Amino acid sequence: MEASRRRVGQMIQPGDSAIYAILRVGDPEVVAEKFRGYGGTILRTTLSKDQQAKVEQVLAGGTK
Repeated sequence: MEASRRRVGQMIQPGDSAIYAILRVGDPEVVAEKFRGYGGTILRTTLSKDQQAKVEQVLAGGTK
């Protein structure tokens, strides 16, 4: 996960924007298709249950 975070950090430059979404859908390709008309790069990954729990904890205002 750390390597992915670094990769994304290198892709985003000052003045750029990004959308980060956590999705719970059966087919993430359907969601990705909605973003394709806007340009840019679509990255997808699947989190393990532990990673998902950590992300949710941080988003809820807990610690890392």
